[in-house]
Amino acid sequence: GVSSSNVLPSTISFHAETETETDWDPSDPLSLRRPPPKKPTRRRPRWPSRITPRLVSRLRQYVLVICENYRTVPYHDVEHAYHVFLSANKLLDLLLREGGRRRAGPTFGIKSDPLAQLAFLFSALVHDVDHRGISNRQLVLESDDLAILYNDQSVAEQRSLAVAFAVWMMPEYGVLRGVLFDEDAALEEKKKDDDRNRNREEHFKFRKLVIDLVLVTDIASPERTQIVKSKWKEAFGEVILTANLNQRKGTKRGGG
Repeated sequence: GVSSSNVLPSTISFHAETETETDWDPSDPLSLRRPPPKKPTRRRPRWPSRITPRLVSRLRQYVLVICENYRTVPYHDVEHAYHVFLSANKLLDLLLREGGRRRAGPTFGIKSDPLAQLAFLFSALVHDVDHRGISNRQLVLESDDLAILYNDQSVAEQRSLAVAFAVWMMPEYGVLRGVLFDEDAALEEKKKDDDRNRNREEHFKFRKLVIDLVLVTDIASPERTQIVKSKWKEAFGEVILTANLNQRKGTKRGGG
C-alpha cells in the first residue's frame, strides 16, 4: 500500500514525544503526569476499561503531532486551531445541554450521533494543519505544487485533510481506531461479516463527515458556497420557514 511518507513530503512531522504512562489514575484518564490527590473528597466513577493509559497517550500524541504541523504563519497557526476547537466544543456543549432555563431545541440528529460529534471536533482540530498562510487563489495563480497536486480545488483544505488522515492511519494510532470503530474486535474470527462491515461503514462515515466539514471552510469558493447553501436549505429550510410563520402570526396577534 501507499505509506504516509510516500504521499506527503519530508517537511511533515509524523512523530512526537510520547508522554509516559506513569501516575495513572484509573478514575481520571486525563491524569497522566499529574500527581494523585492526597485526600480525595469523593470517589469518582471509573472510566470504561478500554480507556487505558496507552489509549490516552496515543490520543495526546496525535493531537501533539497535528499541532506541531501547524506552521508559524499569520492567522492560520496553532493558536487559531486552538480557538476554533474551543469554540466548536462550546457550540456542541450548548447544543447538547439539557436542563436549566434554556429550553432544549432540536439537534437534528446530532445529539444521538456521537460519531458526528467526534467528527465535528476532529475537524476543528485539523482544519488548517500545514496551511502555508497563502490563499488558495494565490497558490493557483502561482501554479504552486499544492495547486497542481489538488487540481486547483480547495488547495489548502485538501492539504490539511491529507495530512490529518495520513497521520491518523499510521500504525501507532491503531489503538485509537480500534476503540472508536471497534477494529480490533472486527478482526476476530468469531466476528460476523455484518459487524465487520458496520465498523468499516462507521469509519467511512467519520471520514466523509470530516472531509465535508473541512472543505466547507473554503468560503472563497463559489461552488463550495453554493453547495453549503443548498445543504443548509435542505436541512433547515422547513424549520426556518415554520419559525418565520409563527413569528408573523405572533406579531399580527400583538398588533391586532
